[in-house]
Amino acid sequence: MNFLIDHNIRGQAQLLLNAIENEGWLDLVVIHFIMFEEI
Repeated sequence: MNFLIDHNIRGQAQLLLNAIENEGWLDLVVIHFIMFEEI
């Protein structure tokens, strides 16, 4: 699953990714956060 992240919510996206990782969801679902700068 890909999520496109704007620079305005970069901090919130990092917090969300940390929470997802701490709960163990990354073992079940592949999640990628892609920044606009990467595109």
